[in-house]
Amino acid sequence: MVIMGLVPGLGTIQAEEHDHRGGQDDHDGHTLPTHAGDDNLQNDVPSEEHQRAFGAKHSAAHGGQIMPTEAGGYNPKRIGHSDHRRPFFIIGHMVNSIEEVDEFLARGSNALEADIEFAKDGTVLGTYHGTPCDCFRGCFQREKMADFLSHVRDVSSLPHSKYKGKMLLLFLDLKTTQLPDDVKVKAGVTLAQNLMDHLWKGVAHQDRINVLMSIGYARDRDVIRGAVAYLKQKGDPRVLEKLGFDVGMNDPLSLISRMYRRIGIREHRWQGDGLTNCMRFIMPVDRLLKAIRWRDTDRGYMDKVYHWTIDLPYFIAKSIR
Repeated sequence: MVIMGLVPGLGTIQAEEHDHRGGQDDHDGHTLPTHAGDDNLQNDVPSEEHQRAFGAKHSAAHGGQIMPTEAGGYNPKRIGHSDHRRPFFIIGHMVNSIEEVDEFLARGSNALEADIEFAKDGTVLGTYHGTPCDCFRGCFQREKMADFLSHVRDVSSLPHSKYKGKMLLLFLDLKTTQLPDDVKVKAGVTLAQNLMDHLWKGVAHQDRINVLMSIGYARDRDVIRGAVAYLKQKGDPRVLEKLGFDVGMNDPLSLISRMYRRIGIREHRWQGDGLTNCMRFIMPVDRLLKAIRWRDTDRGYMDKVYHWTIDLPYFIAKSIR
């Protein structure tokens, strides 16, 4: 499970659990393809952790057990199959300005979450959260999409970048739910164009940042369709190894599962559960626990499960347990 929550003055802490079940099937019996490089974790990448940020579900035989190495990555060969420790991601939450990118990375975040707004015609605009806002946060910073992605690339992915090999994931919370249905494909296309042109272009494939596309509801599925179609047809198909998917706003798990089958997404599927930090204490955990159970059996489609927004130490510890 992954825990997402604001740490005052820092950002988000996420604790990621890898699946150790023996099977690799979703609840309809479809085989889940393994992420490129999962069977050989010695590929030329910045760290084992970077390689595995989007790894599919693993059996113990595929090296699902991981631990820190001296270099800060994870070496599955150091420990036995009975060890179930997971790595932690420290994720800067609502990082919507260039200044915040630098701040959160300097303070130790190894991933960033940004809110992405779109024009009414589906064109991606840039970062912006606005109201309603999480408690104790400023929510009105914004950047143009090209400027934001270019800065993330410059500080994380180029040969002499200050944080090269240290930033593992860019989590994009896509504000597409209010868009008309007939422009959602365009929203995905324009997002993918910007990722190719400003985040991944000119970057060695192994150094490209992993990106998680988080749509609000299953009905926003055409955003994913548009992005994937563009990357297959006009982008570099290899970047699909760097792209993950999420439905963030608490749709029924069975509905999300059907959505993924309908649009042909078979791997890199995250599943969140939670609520804004202002009201987190009233949110039951039944759906979260169900998602974890599904992930750990042959029934589940999800490769990762995360819990949001948890920002008090007591609740962070409780969620991890």
